[in-house]
Amino acid sequence: MKIFFYAAMLVSSLTACAQKNNTMSNAPADHQLAAAIKADDPSAVANALQAGANKEIPDGENRTPLMNALYQHRTEAAKALSRAGADVNAQDRMKNTPFLYAGA
Repeated sequence: MKIFFYAAMLVSSLTACAQKNNTMSNAPADHQLAAAIKADDPSAVANALQAGANKEIPDGENRTPLMNALYQHRTEAAKALSRAGADVNAQDRMKNTPFLYAGA
């Protein structure tokens, strides 16, 4: 019985480790998206997403591009990301969401 329990725990641990955020990167497009956010340019955001930028790629603090746009008060870029379907319920390392950044 103990062996079954330990095997189940091992499998569930490995499964949990495999379910990390989608961190696949299209580096040029992701850099283009970051620059578009910094410039607060919604058309450049749309172009970067169309070029393959990942709208959910986390940074070192697990912040998504939407969170970074809101944190930097880049409201036009944030609107463009939201319209493109960016996850408004994502959480960073401290469990903050885009809603908190929008109000801060």
